[in-house]
Amino acid sequence: SSPFGFTKCWQPYTFPCVGDRRFGDRRWRRLSMSTRPLLSRVLKKPAQRGSEESQLERIKSGATVSTTMVNLLKNMVGAGLLNVSVAFKYSSVVGGLIDMILSAFLCTCGFLLIGYCCSKTKATTFRSLIVMSIGKKAGVLMDVLIFFHTLFSCVGYVTLIGDFTTKSMGGLFPGCIFATSRMASILTITVFVLFPLSLLRNLSSLKFTSALGLAVTGVACTYVFVDCLVNAEEYNAWQNLTDNWWSVNFDTFKAIALFNGSFSAHYNAPTYYAELQEKTFQTFAKASIYSFAIATMLFTSFGICGYARFGNDIMGNILKGYSADSVMVQVCWLCMMMSTVFVFPLSFQRMRSSWTA
Repeated sequence: SSPFGFTKCWQPYTFPCVGDRRFGDRRWRRLSMSTRPLLSRVLKKPAQRGSEESQLERIKSGATVSTTMVNLLKNMVGAGLLNVSVAFKYSSVVGGLIDMILSAFLCTCGFLLIGYCCSKTKATTFRSLIVMSIGKKAGVLMDVLIFFHTLFSCVGYVTLIGDFTTKSMGGLFPGCIFATSRMASILTITVFVLFPLSLLRNLSSLKFTSALGLAVTGVACTYVFVDCLVNAEEYNAWQNLTDNWWSVNFDTFKAIALFNGSFSAHYNAPTYYAELQEKTFQTFAKASIYSFAIATMLFTSFGICGYARFGNDIMGNILKGYSADSVMVQVCWLCMMMSTVFVFPLSFQRMRSSWTA
């Protein structure tokens, strides 16, 4: 009862909630407008902190420029290096240099174009990239093409591993089973080396094996360089170069095909972009240009030294021209076997992702 003579029920005031009819009350709107900036600042801070932490975590887990360069170089520099020297026989020395520069330029531009498209569309695979460009059905076709391309590459790698193992073991350890049985070497290396490496899910985890593969490839390259330079007079190295200094013929297309095959790493281009710490075209271009430049210099110097060593007697695989009884040559066969082993998972990952897409 109030002192003025009428009765009133006193109830505690409760703030309306979302969905209440009183939600549109003027007093609540006034309260909402006054507290909205404060609430928004309070609610946004945890989200911002979470996004910053997740972004830092993604940066730490991504691949650096150096890691991408190591994997990309290993993707290009492998057993195909042994076939570069014969290209200068097909196209002459000057013609081979022109073909090398042309192939390196076109392959680099193609690789950069893929990275540029990925940066614009945020695509991380060839499938998603071509789906955005053409349509959904084209994505299936792209996966089929990449699958068979990498499948044939993996089959070729396994074949080379068997050949290189028997050649190296036949001289270094002539009595072991790997020197006499090609199948035993393939099965052993596949089970104990290729299979564990193929279980890895991203390219950045292969940086150590890629670095090791580049190191052993460097051993074989060093032997070819030193042998050519030290014994240049005995081999008539300069004469071999001048005898085929310049010529124009249709065999130059064979040289271009060999050079283009040496730069083959484009099937992994979207993956290299997707695994970068900083997913920008500038970062991708930096890693790509450095890698292709180093590969171009290596292919050119190795090819010219190999051709200067043998001249027109150069064989398709340069190691076949050396004495089979030389211990150092047998070590080079072993190094190229290891190099081929470590490039296998780079192709296998792309084959697996195309199959499971």
